[in-house]
Amino acid sequence: MVSLMLPKIAIFTHSVNIKDGPFPHIATALSRGLQELGVSCDVVVLNASDEDKARFPDVTVISLNAKRALFAFIPLIHYMRSQKPNVIFFKPRMLHGLLSSLLHISYINRIRNNYFRNASLNFNLIY
Repeated sequence: MVSLMLPKIAIFTHSVNIKDGPFPHIATALSRGLQELGVSCDVVVLNASDEDKARFPDVTVISLNAKRALFAFIPLIHYMRSQKPNVIFFKPRMLHGLLSSLLHISYINRIRNNYFRNASLNFNLIY
């Protein structure tokens, strides 16, 4: 008997708030569709209130509790280490915000010293 292992997918966007444009709708719809196919899918956002999460009871919304993408890098690393998604979809321009935060030298030193020492993170980035 062959067992099929479905991937765990994370969709990273700025918000699930309706006022923030079309991508939150796309992210939640994509998550619903993947869950119907049996794929585990989280919508990971910078900051979501309980009210925002209540709008989508059928979608797993993970809040990083960060006000900007600049401050979301370390909470995103924590999420990736604990949940171990196989694939991460980024909203266009969100990856740019995260990578630009790496230009700050204190972030680079903190990440190198605290998070990537003996850590194995294995995932695919799609943006």
